[in-house]
Amino acid sequence: MLSLPSTPRSMALAALATLVALVGGCGGSGAADAPVPRPPDPVQAYREAVGRECLDARLDRELLPNPRGSGARDLAAYLEGNLSVARRSERRLEQIVPPPAVAAQHRRGRRVGRAAIGLVDRAARDARSGKDAEKILRRLEPALNRRIVAGNEIADELRTPQCFQEPLDLGFSR
Repeated sequence: MLSLPSTPRSMALAALATLVALVGGCGGSGAADAPVPRPPDPVQAYREAVGRECLDARLDRELLPNPRGSGARDLAAYLEGNLSVARRSERRLEQIVPPPAVAAQHRRGRRVGRAAIGLVDRAARDARSGKDAEKILRRLEPALNRRIVAGNEIADELRTPQCFQEPLDLGFSR
């Protein structure tokens, strides 16, 4: 016959013993019964690594100060800060070895990333040389937005939503 615990202490001990039995019994009675861990999915591991890098780069960009003014030197300083983050992120992304199932998308993403860096680098050089900031931005916005859209399409294919970027909206693409 089953006897129920009668004191609060014995009730707590019974509950603890039941919990231990349930948790301990989940895996079977011995090591031979333990489930064999499934090897990690290489595509999912790749997505996670790329996603972490995209989030890190986004956080780094958010820490950059906004331009102090609207002149070419202020624009150059702002673009150079963004370039530093983008180049560091691109180096890290290039070090991630994609599994064969996503290697083509990875290569396309790196080409788009390098092209975007090239556009911003040119704009920063123009700003450093004293060219008109508005003209620089007028040329940069639509060209960079095309790269952002292409990068977003690749991020969608790879299922890395952390890598989506909002297109620039400076008023020159309309």
